[in-house]
Amino acid sequence: MLLLPEGTPPVRSVLSAFAIPVMTSREQVGGRMTAEGMLEITLLYMTDESDAPVTVQQEEPFRVTFAAQAGDDDFLSLMINEIDAAPITSDRVELRYIMHLNAEGVETSDVRLVTDVQPVAAGMPTEDIVLYFTQPGETLWDIARRYRVPVTSMKELNPEMSGEPHTGQGVVVWRRQATQCG
Repeated sequence: MLLLPEGTPPVRSVLSAFAIPVMTSREQVGGRMTAEGMLEITLLYMTDESDAPVTVQQEEPFRVTFAAQAGDDDFLSLMINEIDAAPITSDRVELRYIMHLNAEGVETSDVRLVTDVQPVAAGMPTEDIVLYFTQPGETLWDIARRYRVPVTSMKELNPEMSGEPHTGQGVVVWRRQATQCG
């Protein structure tokens, strides 16, 4: 219930109501979060004294408890929606609303970082291959021309392939055996 300030024109019907919660403190006890603060309320209403609407702005303290868990470093915000205001008497208005609590936090953890790198010689590869995935409409001749290898050597490297390759099919284009020195 909202008691209008003294000297305010009497309420006949409420046109609109707005409320903005401003949290001033919070307390976490187990799985419950209690928030305290001020509710900045704006009422737009009609009176019996005038055809023009009247606006009243007022602050009211609040204390509400949510079933929520939040850490000390989490950012909390409150929001009000679905507010409904109805006159009870000429100087009192009943406010009904839903207050939402939003908690956003950051989770931290230890991370190992690479701080020094030492070069190490790589061993000789045992063999090299070039694998090509065909594009729509490509033929063996197109691939052979691109890599400058004979079509016959590509057919020898791909014995399972009969005819032209399908789109997206892997084709071994070139293969080299490593030679061992010794």
